[in-house]
Amino acid sequence: MFACKHYRSDCIEIQNVVKTEFRILNSLDHGSIIKARELIFNKTKGSLYLILEYCNFPTLRSIVQNNDVSELDSLSILKKILEAVLYLHETGICHRDLKPSNVLVSENYHQIKIIDFNVAKNMKKSSGKFSIMSSMMLESISPNEFEIQSMLTPTGKPFYRAPEISKGLFTEKVDIWSSGLIFLELITKKKCKQIKNDDIARREIRELLSGFLEEDSTKRFSAFDALQ
Repeated sequence: MFACKHYRSDCIEIQNVVKTEFRILNSLDHGSIIKARELIFNKTKGSLYLILEYCNFPTLRSIVQNNDVSELDSLSILKKILEAVLYLHETGICHRDLKPSNVLVSENYHQIKIIDFNVAKNMKKSSGKFSIMSSMMLESISPNEFEIQSMLTPTGKPFYRAPEISKGLFTEKVDIWSSGLIFLELITKKKCKQIKNDDIARREIRELLSGFLEEDSTKRFSAFDALQ
């Protein structure tokens, strides 16, 4: 059994987005990341069919709304998200749209699947860091460097976006910020961006979250740091 995402558009830009999503997913092999099986393009109808691994897990958004997830289970879910994010970053991929509705979780919380890579970016690493540039810097980029180097527009759900995205220059650590907000939501049972003692009793959890939600991205955890 497979899942199918159907896109119908004559817009070349949208078609290229779908093709890029397929190429990225097809290059990945991790148990916590949804797998792409095939991309079918019907030129006559202008339709694209992205065939994906079928997964009937509920979204993390649904779980947060309908279940009281324990701290231990929340930490387990976070660990699985981070393991997948570490794999992505080591592969040169930035998801850019991590949020509860893009994480599927089994009912026993033992498995997850990260989905929706339609704004993910395959980035070239330079000096050990992702090179992600703003539209203001476009004039200095040659056409064949464009695809590799640039992230031209803010992406992802506004609430889960890292603060540096508004400044137009950001790194793979935007995924870490988003992961931190997902974890904060799991722990507090509400959408928020502030770490309050009233909501989180354990100092260790507050310190962990502080590493995820550090506004200075150069001081923010990497996925590797967070897993230690």
